[in-house]
Order: sequence, then structure tokens, then C-alpha cells
Amino acid sequence: MTLGETQEPTTMPAPHCAKCGSEMQEGFLRDNARNGSCVSTWIEGEAEYGLLGSVKVWGRPSRPTKTFRCVNCGFLESYAP
Repeated sequence: MTLGETQEPTTMPAPHCAKCGSEMQEGFLRDNARNGSCVSTWIEGEAEYGLLGSVKVWGRPSRPTKTFRCVNCGFLESYAP
């Protein structure tokens, strides 16, 4: 999948916290962009920067992320299904 393509949401059960074992609730991390907000996206490989400091992402495999937050300790865990 490349940037700009969408993928059907993947249903996954809420994990238990790796730090304290409590339940986790699903949410998302917001990324701010020039034209608004979007959900954080995982991009394959190391970050490469262009001349103006922006990250090069065109044509690179990407996946939307799912993030879970521990209801007890606040630990965040993200997945790119």
C-alpha cells in the first residue's frame, strides 16, 4: 500500500497493557497537516528529508495506525495492521 491509498479497517481485540496488565482503550494519534488533521500513519524505512525539511513519503509503503491507551497507567501502544 502506498501513501494516499486506503485500507479497510482491521478489527483487533483491545490488548492488555504490557506495563501493568490493565485494559487498554482504542483511540488514535492525531497528526497536524497544512490542510487539517489526520490519523498517524506508519511509513516503511528510515525518514528521508527533502530540501525544505519535509519528510519524503511518496511511493513508500504505508499503513494507518491503531493506538491503544492503558486506562490505569497511560502507556500507549500503536499497531500498523
